[in-house]
Amino acid sequence: MNNHQNVQTTWRRGSGLIDWNYNLFVESTLEEFLPNSSLTPLSIFGGRGLRDLPDNLVVKSPLEKFLNSHSNSPLPMGKRLARLLLTDPSIRRLWIVERIERLVKTLDDFARVEDVTVDTRSCGEETFVIEDWQGTQSRLKLRNWLTKTDDVVNIDFTLTLQCLTPGDRDIPEELAIKSGGNISIFVELDDDGELDTTTPSPIWLTFGLDVDIYAPLSWGEQRDNTKLAQLNGSRLSAFLHRLEEDIPGEFLGVDAPDYQDLVNRYGFLGVSHRP
Repeated sequence: MNNHQNVQTTWRRGSGLIDWNYNLFVESTLEEFLPNSSLTPLSIFGGRGLRDLPDNLVVKSPLEKFLNSHSNSPLPMGKRLARLLLTDPSIRRLWIVERIERLVKTLDDFARVEDVTVDTRSCGEETFVIEDWQGTQSRLKLRNWLTKTDDVVNIDFTLTLQCLTPGDRDIPEELAIKSGGNISIFVELDDDGELDTTTPSPIWLTFGLDVDIYAPLSWGEQRDNTKLAQLNGSRLSAFLHRLEEDIPGEFLGVDAPDYQDLVNRYGFLGVSHRP
């Protein structure tokens, strides 16, 4: 049994205490879209995967002009091609599904999903809702719905954080903090419902904490939260590394107005380290 009531005085709960932001529109290569993947119709390359294409292939497809022309864009070719492909809703929805699959895996021992809501441009907020996440069953239900929906603008996951607290004789015990965090994926669509490629990050992710249990100096009744921060800092740091590497996401910044100079890219200073 954990001593939840005792330790809560050293940390606080509040809405949007810390937010880490990531661009999901990171540089990618053609390999991500083609081999062993349903993300892109193989017909754009004559029905064959990239590895099967001859070196002297002259591409006869809607992408011919793009692939065989020079560009003054500062974006790498892979990123420009990804941008072009993701303007196709049928490709984009499968790409988003793949990111959701990776996201659920990155949670690992850090958190578990409580619920999910999806907003669409055509039907507004909470077009699709799973109120009680049931692992694989819910994941497949969300996956199936997303593969049929072209105008998703926001996917929001509420998280139960899986933390540690000192137990009897200071042996760590698991502490589940319901609604302790959230992850949102945003898709920027323009007035015509098309992907807004005028912005550098048309698809981006925010991970937010609604508790400061990871902060050595918290805003709880007792501000010294060193013990809990040391117990839980490595889980937070490892998760933030996985967000960047496994989704992948390009780190844009962290918004933590009440924790200036205490938090960085991979967690709270003094306790954030990769195990």
